[in-house]
This record gives sequence, structure tokens and C-alpha cells, in this order.
Amino acid sequence: MSLKKIEQIKQSKWFSIWDLIAFGAVIITSVVLIIAFTVGRDKSALDGFYLSYRGEQVFTYDFQEGKAEIILQDNIEVGEVENGRFTVRFYTDGKKGYNDLLVDTEKRTVEVTASNCSTHKDCVYTPKLQNNSSTPIICTPHAFSVCPLKFTDDGVIR
Repeated sequence: MSLKKIEQIKQSKWFSIWDLIAFGAVIITSVVLIIAFTVGRDKSALDGFYLSYRGEQVFTYDFQEGKAEIILQDNIEVGEVENGRFTVRFYTDGKKGYNDLLVDTEKRTVEVTASNCSTHKDCVYTPKLQNNSSTPIICTPHAFSVCPLKFTDDGVIR
């Protein structure tokens, strides 16, 4: 590089006006997206949930009606209601694997409390379903998920 070119670089400004406009557009877009994803969520109490096994619903519970529907009888065991809580045990094929759920009908929450899926047990440490926009609880080794009733899976992996 020539000395003249080095001097020109030293004399130039750090940012041009177009750089500042581009940075401003990125910042404004980020703020708008953060607001849209936090304010626009449905934070109403959980209406109900369903258990899905290999993409098919096997159990549903509606908090408003207090009604459970067991679709796959061999894979589901429902415990007795005590203090507004009951347990649901989901078995995989052949009852080799299981996931235990705790359902609190008063607080309208669902959580996975135990599983024998793997050493990591990600499904047990996933936050419980508390509102209609909660993220589903997924147990990949058992092909099992717990989703809010209003959740629709479009099949697109994001």
C-alpha cells in the first residue's frame, strides 16, 4: 500500500452516513421484533393440554370442563385427584419407557416430573405449561410431547 493511500485512510471518518443508517435500521428492527414476540403472546391461563405420541394425540385434558379423554388406553395411567392435583403416566410401546406428569387443576399447570428417556432427561427440566402460549414439552427419545390445547403443529422445523 502506498503512503498516499495510508494517509487517506487515516483522514477518513470511521463511519459514513450509510453505515449509520444501516445500523439504525438493524436496531429498530430488533426492537420491533422483541416487542412483537413478548407483548403479542397469549398469556391467558392454560385452557387444557394434550399428550402426543409419534404425532398422534393419546390423551387430552380440558381445565375448563375438568374433563379428561384417554385415546390410547394401553399407554396412559391416570392417578387419583388429591388437593387439585393428579398424575398421568405415559408408557411407550411395550411399557419399556415412561414419562410422569403432574397436573395441577387449581393453578392450571402441567409438568413432566420423571422419565427414563435418557441420562439428560431434558423433558423433566423443560419449564411447565402455564399459559396458552407455553412452549411444548418434548421428549425426543420417547417421541412424546405435551402441548397446550390451542397449540397447532404445522410440521415445519424452525
